[in-house]
Amino acid sequence: MWTGDQSSSEGSLSMAGCDITTVKPKHGRLIFIGFVLSGVLWSMLTFLPGFRRFFVAHSQVCGRNMSQGKCDTLVGHILLYRFYIGMILFFLVLALINCQLTMFTTLSHWLEHGFWFIKFHMFCFITLLALLIPEGHISNAIMHFGWIASFIVLVIQVVLIIDLAKFLNGCWVERMELSSRPNAWYLMVLLLTSLLYTLSVAFVVYFYATYTRSLKDCTTNVAFLTVVVLLCVVASLLSIHPKVRETGLLQAGIITTYSIYLAWSCMLHYPYSVCNPTWNFLLATEFNFHFQPNMLVDLATTFVILAYSVIKVPKVEHLLASASLNNCYMFDSEVNENQESPESDEDPLLASTYLLFYLFLILICLHLLMIVSNYYTPEGIVGTEEEVVESENRLIDMDQYVKSLSQWVASCLKMVVCIVFLLLYIWTIIAPIILPNIQCPVF
Repeated sequence: MWTGDQSSSEGSLSMAGCDITTVKPKHGRLIFIGFVLSGVLWSMLTFLPGFRRFFVAHSQVCGRNMSQGKCDTLVGHILLYRFYIGMILFFLVLALINCQLTMFTTLSHWLEHGFWFIKFHMFCFITLLALLIPEGHISNAIMHFGWIASFIVLVIQVVLIIDLAKFLNGCWVERMELSSRPNAWYLMVLLLTSLLYTLSVAFVVYFYATYTRSLKDCTTNVAFLTVVVLLCVVASLLSIHPKVRETGLLQAGIITTYSIYLAWSCMLHYPYSVCNPTWNFLLATEFNFHFQPNMLVDLATTFVILAYSVIKVPKVEHLLASASLNNCYMFDSEVNENQESPESDEDPLLASTYLLFYLFLILICLHLLMIVSNYYTPEGIVGTEEEVVESENRLIDMDQYVKSLSQWVASCLKMVVCIVFLLLYIWTIIAPIILPNIQCPVF
């Protein structure tokens, strides 16, 4: 049973005569995010040539006829995927344990909110143990699941970015209203908004010059970039409309800048050298481990939004928790309703189950894997008899085909997410005008 004060940041759970230090659910989720961050940092070792050479020399992954470049790329991708497979297995084990133990409330609290030292060592052990998984087609299967997971995470991410932009805009306006020097705050808002729109316009001009060199061959890029620019203009104009409240150009500037970045990230994956200058470089280096700038931005954005969703969006947590499976979730129905508070982190619905959070972290791990692996893996293709397959008319280089397919998938899903992102933001602007009596539960 609980022996500590539930309103404090830490508590003590007494079971079998032992006092076990526990933390709030919110703090526990942040600790798990720290686990994922540490796993991502470990996976960065695969980008070190010396680390890959060690495994090339002490493994039999590469065949005698395989070039050194292909061998290095294959080993690097195998190690990278194994790191993330280990993290996925860790959270999958926790989810399975949680599903079985949620009917025992005390034991569930005991396992979910305590034993962090043991959990971290278990996380490290499973992640390192995954490096021993033999070569096969597992990475290829994980890659296909990763495409789906990445789309789901990106959609959730853009929804939270809209909420974050609204939150930042509201905080800035509140500072302006309460400050004794409102003109200084107004000037900072003006400068920041001008900077965001200036960067957006500059990047749009650069993108048109770089990724739409041939209007005949790059019709997709031209149409996509034009639609994004038009939607950004519409969103910005709506933000300053007199009937629109609780918004402004700062919020629209944040949305515009990120949508332009998404558009660039989409075109960066376009597998056609005429419309993507980086494609020839990727092919020439056989998709070697070159950490690209967009990878760093994607990783940082994912972790910032993930932390924001835990800290500042309690309604999203309630919404996700209420959707948990009935067969895997039970809590005491006789809880005193008078003691419940909207701001309490010890709500039974949230405190007694991490199931959906574990599953969401699995999706996050898959999404992060797609970011650092560039949505591609050569495992199961390079160095096997399936590397070249005979078709009706010619021989097909399967590795080349998978490279192009993976980049097409990445480009298409980011294209869809970018359009959905802007349409969602426009809807959040006009929804209060069209439906004044209905309030969005998240925004």
